Amino acid sequence: MNIVRLGSNGPFVSRIGLGTMMMGWKLNENESLDILACSYDNGITLIDTSVSYARGLCHEIIGNCLARLKKRNEFFIATKVGGISNDNDPPELIGYSRANIIRQCELSLKQLKIESIDLLQLHHPTSVTSHEEMLEALNALSFAGKIKNFGVCNYDATDFFKFYETAKLAGLSTPISNQFSFSLLDQSNKDFLFTNAQLTNTGTITWGPLSSGLLTDWYTTNNTIKPNSRIAIGREHKDKSTLLHKKQTQDVLMNLKALSSKTKISTQKLALLWILKKSQFNSVLIGPSKLSHLTELISAETDFNKNTLDLSLLDTY
Repeated sequence: MNIVRLGSNGPFVSRIGLGTMMMGWKLNENESLDILACSYDNGITLIDTSVSYARGLCHEIIGNCLARLKKRNEFFIATKVGGISNDNDPPELIGYSRANIIRQCELSLKQLKIESIDLLQLHHPTSVTSHEEMLEALNALSFAGKIKNFGVCNYDATDFFKFYETAKLAGLSTPISNQFSFSLLDQSNKDFLFTNAQLTNTGTITWGPLSSGLLTDWYTTNNTIKPNSRIAIGREHKDKSTLLHKKQTQDVLMNLKALSSKTKISTQKLALLWILKKSQFNSVLIGPSKLSHLTELISAETDFNKNTLDLSLLDTY
């Protein structure tokens, strides 16, 4: 497994990271254990999760699995705060106040059964809490040894630069990374985010390489949502159904189908390979709901290293 560095002076993580949103939702603890063990065996070091995934159950499953595997130190654990940690949380226990960032970080540590989080991320940008207040909380957690690094998620280039500059001008630690969605169906303005990362010497982590499953073999031959899939039973059903029927999506799927037929490589692997080739300094999260999904996508790294595939057919969008 290739590795990348999160920023010019940040930690090293695997080129492919493990997204865990399915754990506690579509995966039970034993299934999650198999996926974490396979990830370790294949050189994946980055685990990305959130205090809001399965309302804490995802954290608890990861904590239990790492204890069973006895591999805590072999993984780089990134999690997120700011979302809903429990469906019964009152408003003051949701969001990015100093108190809630600290509360959710401490809750995450307990659920994950760890003493320090490798990367704590703010899940979404907000206009409710000031950058100064959020940065104070993050720096306090760092000083207390409860987190080793911090970053943000889903910030556009302008929001990220403002957050970064606020930290720099205040003489506080700066974020080491920005995590955002990126795929063949989600490219708009993303070049600015990669450029912004280079200008600020920060790293990038991208999620959604398969657009929740739209960029898979099923959709190159079917124009309806796959039964019992993540899209079919999840909150994304309406948005992804609309996206599926857009002309651009159908054009991308047509080109993927042609390239898959020519190369004998699955649609999903080609979609991941395109991202791996697009930015060599980026870590890409995959979120398998089955062990077989993980083993197939991990093998894309081997195809990437061969560096002989011509993916130019996909670069027109």
